[in-house]
Amino acid sequence: MTKYCHYHPVKTGLWVCVNCDMVFCNDCGIKDFTGFTGINRDESCCKCPRCGLSMNWTGASCITGFKNRLHKSFTYPVKRHPFICNFIISSCILFPAQESVNRLFQIMLCAIFYHYAYLSLKKTSMGDFFPPQIVSPQFFSSCLPSSRIFSFRLNWKNLFSCWFQVLIHLSLFVFCFSAIFCAVYFAGFPAGMAVLFMVIFILPVMLIILVNSESIKDALNLREHTRLYKKLGRDYVLLVLFLAFTGCAPAICFDIVKTVFPENLHSFFLVFVINYYVLVACHLTGCFMFQYHEQIGYAIDCHNFRDPVLTGTEGMFGQKDRKLIFQRQVDMLLMDGKFDEAIVVIKDAEDAAENGKFWDNRLSDRYLKLLMIKKHFPQMLEHAKTHLDILVKAGDKEKILDLYLQCLDIDPSFTPHASVLFLLGMWLDEKECGRQAVCAYNKFVNISPDDDPAVPAACFSAARIYKENLGNHLKAKKILQALLGKYSDHAVAEDARAYLKKF
Repeated sequence: MTKYCHYHPVKTGLWVCVNCDMVFCNDCGIKDFTGFTGINRDESCCKCPRCGLSMNWTGASCITGFKNRLHKSFTYPVKRHPFICNFIISSCILFPAQESVNRLFQIMLCAIFYHYAYLSLKKTSMGDFFPPQIVSPQFFSSCLPSSRIFSFRLNWKNLFSCWFQVLIHLSLFVFCFSAIFCAVYFAGFPAGMAVLFMVIFILPVMLIILVNSESIKDALNLREHTRLYKKLGRDYVLLVLFLAFTGCAPAICFDIVKTVFPENLHSFFLVFVINYYVLVACHLTGCFMFQYHEQIGYAIDCHNFRDPVLTGTEGMFGQKDRKLIFQRQVDMLLMDGKFDEAIVVIKDAEDAAENGKFWDNRLSDRYLKLLMIKKHFPQMLEHAKTHLDILVKAGDKEKILDLYLQCLDIDPSFTPHASVLFLLGMWLDEKECGRQAVCAYNKFVNISPDDDPAVPAACFSAARIYKENLGNHLKAKKILQALLGKYSDHAVAEDARAYLKKF
């Protein structure tokens, strides 16, 4: 039975905490928390967002059966990497093949493609439903970079082991087709058809055993076949019937294609369709292995599990943004109503982080609201200065003004940083909040050094607001006279003299 995440009821639960007895999705699990609380956490496991203990992975049991993934197996070969690989291999068939060198080259390309298909089968069987990359280390494991940047050296051990598996894989097909040929040659067509149906039935289980044990001896062992038949049951028969039915598709597609395209492209489309079917069969067989991995005896590791439906494109441990992971833990505490614990966690994390590299808009806003909810006004006013700086960088003028006025209601003497105060004075003046604008300009002048070039401009703006908005001509005149006495050489002095004549 599928279980769903405690915090996200629409997401399938992939992790279960033995201590809390709760199920969580991949987004809720805490991975790689190092750097925020000073606690070193193992990146190879997932921690419970509530108690911080390691959780057990149950992702394999949450996957829908391979019967529900039949339609997805047809889209697997048209994804970027398998499609490019198939297209390149099929295009090489168009090269002239009269010479033995060209024929050998084509055979090598076909071997490369079947190597890619084998990797896709193995990746899918381990729970990685993304196609192998055509430039991945697995695909080109025979070549490793040397100490020199622009040179490569062959690793003969990897080269031998990698391609030896492919030869074993291909030897199964050679063995099966040889059995069919011998049956037709020595016993006639009916015997050949009987052997063909037998090969169709046993070939998938031979591939399953080969991927699991990587032993050709076990793959040909009829006792192993019988053991798996009993464990897999009728679902294996369904898999065989589906593969046999879709196996007729390449011939049908080729009959349609050859009536539309010129003759010199027939070989290209024939190879392309056959390779497409091979990828479909390998992916679906891998899904079958993953679903029945316990019956087969195939070990599944959560590090290899990557399902775009359940875990997103990043996979199980692909999240690199540690701050986002930390924000998720804070969200978990907020959902449980543990506001005091969330405040402590954020504060401890801020103290452990480097100065100026911890806060962002979202996390700062959460912390500010927490302090307001718990009525920790001294800490809230202190943090409001930092949050105003963050909002200024984001250019969110409305939120800046709302937060500043809210802080003034709590403490009229609230004083943000000087750079914010000057902007507050201008924006409050635009909103026709004369008293608050003058207050912001006065605070800016009081905390700024006398040689700050913005101080005369702030004084002139305050005088203009006193005269035009507040009707206090005497106060405005005193400010202008003080401005001219102290900053007579400043650029604003000329405007101050001209404005003073209007009184």
